[in-house]
Amino acid sequence: MIEVHTGPDYSGLSEWLKGARRIGLVSHLNPDGDAVGSLIGLTTALEMAHFECVALVPNAYPDSFRRLPGIEKIRVFDRESEALLRELETCDRLLTLDFNRLDRAGERLGEWFEQSAIPKGMIDHHEQPADYAAWRCWETAAPSTCELVWACLKNEGWHTALPAFAAQWLYVGMVTDTGSFRFPSVRPQTHHTAADLLALGARPEVVHQALFEGDSPRRLRLFGAAYQTFEVWDAHRTVVFRLEEAQLVEQGYEKGDTEGLVNMGLTLEGMELSAFFVIREGKGKVSLRSKGDRDVNALAAALYRGGGHRNAAGGSFDGSIDAAIAALKSHLDQSLAS
Repeated sequence: MIEVHTGPDYSGLSEWLKGARRIGLVSHLNPDGDAVGSLIGLTTALEMAHFECVALVPNAYPDSFRRLPGIEKIRVFDRESEALLRELETCDRLLTLDFNRLDRAGERLGEWFEQSAIPKGMIDHHEQPADYAAWRCWETAAPSTCELVWACLKNEGWHTALPAFAAQWLYVGMVTDTGSFRFPSVRPQTHHTAADLLALGARPEVVHQALFEGDSPRRLRLFGAAYQTFEVWDAHRTVVFRLEEAQLVEQGYEKGDTEGLVNMGLTLEGMELSAFFVIREGKGKVSLRSKGDRDVNALAAALYRGGGHRNAAGGSFDGSIDAAIAALKSHLDQSLAS
């Protein structure tokens, strides 16, 4: 087994790929900037190194991503599942990006990966990886998977001719997963990587416009509806938002419309934890963000079958939003009393 350990060693990718011709690459459900950015960046580099690639996400990415060139490299499993499964069967290697448990690829795709005998690799920065990868570049200190992809490409010498659009997508992943380089996970290496990508032609103003300046009236109204629900639990330094499915329907919700909403709770003075609860298509979802030592990864795992990072995590719940919020309140009350 070839394994890349945490720290400065990002070697082993080309050795693991030796003898392979066709590579399948997949990222997680509800793909964000880091998921799509790492897929496009690595797929482009592998194609330039003369590999054939099948790159996919389980379900649709945010519409704002369509504003950036290169998105056409990514296919959506939900839209052509049978064809993509046939193509994945022809691959010599499978790489998972920005997740480390196969159920994060969705029920059907995750089960296919679980059953497939094709050798698997992983590039990821989330905690507690499952043991399915024969090769992995896994580093929880990295603020984004895109930073790890870039480190692997540099180690292989596959980075110098990377086209500007691919460099820009790696930059997208870094921007989204670092909160525009403001989260405490950002390290000197992060800015060195950003500088490398800018030198290759990534354009910060184009990325910012695509990600943050394309809001629709629908999205602003949805944020307004959520703001009217917020609760502040001063004793716990916590803010809670909620949106029922009926509100999503009323506002004409489209995928990605609530992206970033949970972060707004942390803009309130003195708040250290923000939680956003929503029911979409009959399924309860929670997003958690925190500052400092507030560990929302542990909170998501304990209460909501989820996980992520210390300061950014998510999960799911059954039943009503009221019950899901009550579970959080009870947990925080008990923690405060102990």
